[in-house]
Amino acid sequence: MTQTSTQFQIQSLRAVNQQRILESILIFIAALFVSALLPSLLIQYVYADQMLTEAPLVIEHMSGVTFAIAVLYLLYVLFGIFLRGKRIAQLERELAIMSDTSSEQLPDESELKELEALVDEALQSSKSANKSTSKAAKKSRTKRTSKRKTTSKKS
Repeated sequence: MTQTSTQFQIQSLRAVNQQRILESILIFIAALFVSALLPSLLIQYVYADQMLTEAPLVIEHMSGVTFAIAVLYLLYVLFGIFLRGKRIAQLERELAIMSDTSSEQLPDESELKELEALVDEALQSSKSANKSTSKAAKKSRTKRTSKRKTTSKKS
């Protein structure tokens, strides 16, 4: 995996966490409205024609059911956030390892300057060695040619 795809996965998981938290808050708000408004709406429209001596079973348990739904969804969201949090931590460790290995491969400025200085020294020494070698080669050539000339004059 590359660093960018790992970073994208981390951002995506964090966005999903935020979305789930927002959904959970909205579920709680909806549960509050349902438990507050639905019983009166039921009495007004469903049980309007009936003579009620006691509260219907639906109205009695409405607030408990809506609260239970909201709490169960909250627990589901928290469990999912926990799992995604573990995955995010794992991806962040992988990202740190990837960035450490990539930074170890690339030399920093001081190392680059040292390497340039070494290359310059090597080039200077090779140029001076080449000059001395070429001068020595010219001298040996001139000695050989002068020896040839003197031997040819003697004969």
